[in-house]
Amino acid sequence: SDGLGRTTARVAARGMVPVGSSEVPQASVTVRGVRVAILAGTERTNRPCERAPCPVMVGDGAALVEAVRAAAGTHDLVLVMLHWMKEYQEVPDAASRDLAERLTAVGAHAVVGAHPHVLGDVEALDLPGRRAFVRWSLGNFLAAGKSFTTRLAGIDRACFRRTDRGWTLASHDFTATAIRRDAGVDRPNVYQPIPLAAALIQCATKSGPFPVLRNWECAELRWLREHLDRHPSREALPPATP
Repeated sequence: SDGLGRTTARVAARGMVPVGSSEVPQASVTVRGVRVAILAGTERTNRPCERAPCPVMVGDGAALVEAVRAAAGTHDLVLVMLHWMKEYQEVPDAASRDLAERLTAVGAHAVVGAHPHVLGDVEALDLPGRRAFVRWSLGNFLAAGKSFTTRLAGIDRACFRRTDRGWTLASHDFTATAIRRDAGVDRPNVYQPIPLAAALIQCATKSGPFPVLRNWECAELRWLREHLDRHPSREALPPATP
């Protein structure tokens, strides 16, 4: 509770919108005249929350589904962020897929997951008249574990367009990121996310924006690029259903 309270306060103090705690279960922002609802929920925590603030718990998903249904009635776009699935799980299980489909059916336009610590697949859920964007897990953006795959994450950009039936997913692009451990020789114990493509160019040309990219780092970065190449479903959406 103490950590959650500090985190939401610091996020708010920097002009961003914290969401997902019992104090701020959801948020509403307007971007260029488009009303966007942001909801968040947590499937599990390491120990029970004994006092406020607590995370919004997903449970069987019924309450979250109703919250999304209500938000869809007053907003143009609805984004749901979920702390779910098992650690190191890259593809959804039946329960996660069922929840994503239930949320989409009542109005969610995007469902973005975290917690597994690895980059999961990206997918589009097709419903009559619209597509919803789903990222099963975004991986670790600013932290890393011992395995290579926990040092791979990225930035999704999903674009939506208005149709006569409402808003639908129009396009998606992805910027892969890697986590630097000890970000530079003189900065031990500092983690830094860097764009994977730019870092690989620096490894090849020995010139670029990062202070130092050591040989072992470049070897890791090349391995991460090879890993992504073997899993195209982590980067690109499949073609739209006719």
